[in-house]
Amino acid sequence: MTNLFDLTGARLAPSGKVFGVAALVIVAVGAAIAALTPFDRAFDAATFNAPLFRATLLVALAAIGLVCAARIGAPVKSRGLRHPLATPLAIAAAMAAYLTVLDLWVFRSYLPAGYVAFISTAGLPDRLAYFMLRAFNESILYRLFLASVLVWMLSLFSRRADGLPANGCYWTAIVAVQVLNIAINVIFLADPSLTPAHLLHDALRYVFPGVLWGYLYFRHGFTTDEIAAVGTHLFFQPLLSLVLR
Repeated sequence: MTNLFDLTGARLAPSGKVFGVAALVIVAVGAAIAALTPFDRAFDAATFNAPLFRATLLVALAAIGLVCAARIGAPVKSRGLRHPLATPLAIAAAMAAYLTVLDLWVFRSYLPAGYVAFISTAGLPDRLAYFMLRAFNESILYRLFLASVLVWMLSLFSRRADGLPANGCYWTAIVAVQVLNIAINVIFLADPSLTPAHLLHDALRYVFPGVLWGYLYFRHGFTTDEIAAVGTHLFFQPLLSLVLR
């Protein structure tokens, strides 16, 4: 019986060509998005708000991530799914429903006023563009690059007998990079009166989805991660328009 939490194994044997067509398309789209806007606070600070510098750095980081991904056997193309498009979109729809319940009923009073104002006043096309583009490059920066590099580094100290990284390397990287992402882009922007309830909301609202996207990347390929992460907003933003008044 397959262990759903095992991210190692024969299916993660060396993934072949590093810079295939799918990888080049992902990098090209990511570079164009980076040139348009940084989205990420750390990425913005590192590139001095210069569009050409942002695009160049994005390409460099993605290339490093792709090399490390090949070394640890993490695939770029979808793998192990009978329906490589429908399955991540179904996961995206389920995630959108989960986020809607979490934000609008369970933790409604903890939502930042600025976020509520943006959702309430910005048009649906603007929100779709903003969140989908942001999600696309977030996956490149924090999963394709940072998580792949971290798994490779951890694998220098913890490997299986066949040379693949130990399963714990993948899970440690997945959780660590998403916590770092949220610490930089969410928690550091929070009100000084941050409470345990706020932290619980941030963990359930931001960390958990990122951990799921990381799992999809290492088990089923980076394109699966991108489709699910970006596709979530195809469902979530219209739901917010219907429910948040």
